[in-house]
Amino acid sequence: MRDYSPYALFHPGTGAHSTLHVSLGYRDLPAGRFSMWDILTRRGVPVLFLNCPNTWYLQGVPGFADDTQSLLARIERLARRIKANRVEFLGASMGGTAAIRLGVEYGADRITAINPEIRLGLRYSQSVLDLDAPRARAARAGLAALRTTRPHRIRALVSDADAVDVVNMAALVALLPADLLLFPGRDHHVAEHLALTGKLDFLLFGGPATGSRDLRLLDCHRGHHHAPPMAAGMAMLRAYHDCRLGRFARGLAHLAPLDATAPGHAAVGFLRGWALTELGDIPGAIEAFFDSRRHNPRSVRFCRALSQALLSAGRAEEAVMALSWVLEEPHPDRVALVALADALAATNRMAEAEEVRGRAG
Repeated sequence: MRDYSPYALFHPGTGAHSTLHVSLGYRDLPAGRFSMWDILTRRGVPVLFLNCPNTWYLQGVPGFADDTQSLLARIERLARRIKANRVEFLGASMGGTAAIRLGVEYGADRITAINPEIRLGLRYSQSVLDLDAPRARAARAGLAALRTTRPHRIRALVSDADAVDVVNMAALVALLPADLLLFPGRDHHVAEHLALTGKLDFLLFGGPATGSRDLRLLDCHRGHHHAPPMAAGMAMLRAYHDCRLGRFARGLAHLAPLDATAPGHAAVGFLRGWALTELGDIPGAIEAFFDSRRHNPRSVRFCRALSQALLSAGRAEEAVMALSWVLEEPHPDRVALVALADALAATNRMAEAEEVRGRAG
C-alpha cells in the first residue's frame, strides 16, 4: 500500500486487474472507516482512496493535488503506470458529488454515486454546513457546466426517505443522463446499509443485485437524517419514473402542482415537456422546455429536447437558435451536433448542415 498523504492512499491490489477504482470519501475520516475501502481492498482490486477535510474536493486533495486539474492528471498517470484500461469513480454523499464531477471531467468508464448532492447549499443538506454561499454557488455552476456524450455511464443510488436526496436526484436527471436505483425507506446513510447487507459488493462488481434494486416509489418517510419530506422532490422523482415507464399522463399529474420556474425545479419543465411531446401536445411541450431552459441556457439535454419540439412544430429557425451555441464548445456533444444539423437542413441550409455533421463524425 502506498500512503501519499493522510488523504490519499493507494492499494495496488493482488493479481491481474484491469480496472483502477477511485474511491472518494464522504467525511474527514481515516480510510479504514469507509465501507468502500473495506470492500475494494478485500476484493484485491487496485484502488486509489481519496479524501478531503470536508472541502468537497473543490481544492483538490491535501498532500496529493492542489486543484482539480492536477488531481485528474495524477489519477491518469497512476492509471497508466499500473496499465489500467478502465477507470471507475465511486463515492457517497460528498464523495458521490465528487465522483460525478471528477468522473465526468476525467472521462471515467463508470461512475457510481450514492446520494450525491447536485444542488449544493440546499437547506438541511450537509454541504450547507461545509461550504459558504459563494463556494456552494461556484460548485453548482461547475456541475451545471458538465457535459457527457456517454449516456448511462453514471449510476446513481437515492434514498427516498431523505427529501434532500430526492431533490438532488431530480436535479441530476435534468442535468446528465443517469441510471437511477431507488431504495425505499432508507435515509442518507444507505451506503452503510448496503455494505452491511453485502449488496454494495453486487452493485460495484456487477453481481446479481436482485433484492437490492427496487424502483418502486413508496411513501416511506421514516428515518430522516436531514429534512422533512419535500413534496416537490417526491413529485419530480415519481414523474421521472412514470415517464421512463411510458406513463406520461400519470407523470403530468404528479407535476401539475409544481412551478417549473422555481429554484431547484429544473426537472419539472423537462419532464413536463417530455410527457407532452409523447402525448402529442407539441405547443405545450415547447413552452415546458423553455421553462426548463431558463435554469441552464446551455444544457445540452434541455436545448436538444427544445429543438426537436420546435422542429415538430415547423419552427426550424428557432430550433437552430436553440442549439447554435453548441458550435462554440471546445468538445461539443455529438448528439447535439446531429440535432443542430437536422435543424439547419430543415431551413434548407444544406452546406452548413453537412459541415456540422462532419464535426459530429
